[in-house]
Amino acid sequence: MPEKKPVLIFKDEHTKKKGEYFQMNNAPVQDSGLSLAAKGLLCYFISKPSGWVIHFRQTMKETATRRTVLDSLFKELEKAGHLHKVQGEDYRNDTKYLVYENPNKNPDWIGEDFDDIP
Repeated sequence: MPEKKPVLIFKDEHTKKKGEYFQMNNAPVQDSGLSLAAKGLLCYFISKPSGWVIHFRQTMKETATRRTVLDSLFKELEKAGHLHKVQGEDYRNDTKYLVYENPNKNPDWIGEDFDDIP
């Protein structure tokens, strides 16, 4: 009889209640090229609704993260292809960010294929 392995990770049972959970591919979270902080920020962005607009200042307030730290995390995610900066064309000229769970879907990213994501 095989030995039972101890349970070391306790997960909630997922219900179908809208907005309570989000799904994400494991590949970006398992990517050893991203810092833990950048992975956390990417998960935070992916957990938002599809139409959510990412603004730097708003993210700084919502995550209680210092400007210098958040700036380096945004740059890390941009370099990895998960974020794309878009200069606003409205009267405020706001900078917005597009978020890509899969950098292969980012048309402006030039990097190695992220093979683990279909």
